[in-house]
Amino acid sequence: MSGDTPKPDQRGIEHHAARENGRNRGLVIAAPHEGFDLSTGPIAKLIGTELDVGWVVARGFRSRRRRTFVNVNRPTERPWRGDNFGPAKATPEARAIFERYVETLREAARVSGTEQLELLVEIHGHARLDARGEPLSVIEVASRGLGASRLRALSGHDVARLEELELNDAPPMYFGALKEHRQYRHGGGLERFKFDATGARSSGSLSPAITLRALHFELPPTLRHHAEAHRFIARRLSELISLAMKA
Repeated sequence: MSGDTPKPDQRGIEHHAARENGRNRGLVIAAPHEGFDLSTGPIAKLIGTELDVGWVVARGFRSRRRRTFVNVNRPTERPWRGDNFGPAKATPEARAIFERYVETLREAARVSGTEQLELLVEIHGHARLDARGEPLSVIEVASRGLGASRLRALSGHDVARLEELELNDAPPMYFGALKEHRQYRHGGGLERFKFDATGARSSGSLSPAITLRALHFELPPTLRHHAEAHRFIARRLSELISLAMKA
């Protein structure tokens, strides 16, 4: 493993670089909010290991206790105001952390200078509630550079795979770029797709300046709270990422 491993309560970025002559050069798996989006770091590492590609984990840049909320995958932060975090704003510190994150992504993917990544996959976590106030156990996926036909193929593969494994209670997956996924049924109600990663896609790590293609996964707590779930979702996402790389 390359890079310094931050302690659980410290800020830092660790990474593992892809093999120099690996077949998936330019692909990197990242978790920019570990410590806030709990257990996204271990999942990103498992996927990187499964696919034999580089990974990056940023930890400790968001903390209510320390009243810090740096976005890492875009050059903004939310300053503490009163008893909560305020709106996001660009700051020199946030810009420096973002640039360090992007530099580490390129190092992990073994691309040089300002060269685009082939595919950046970011792992995030959500704790969204549905209309009844119950946990919304779904996976939402934002993307860039992958057409609707490719995303439908990924969605179809995922549904078929869950049916094959008879995992009818596994959290379903919805892709925000598909019109038919902008609303979906859950627990008897209708939910709207939420996590579009607009900032990261326009001016952050998922933008065309950084990567040719991108997938941004938002995972519910049920997939992040124990090691068995980590292994399950890592295998599930690894299959989809492999298919995406063939686009």
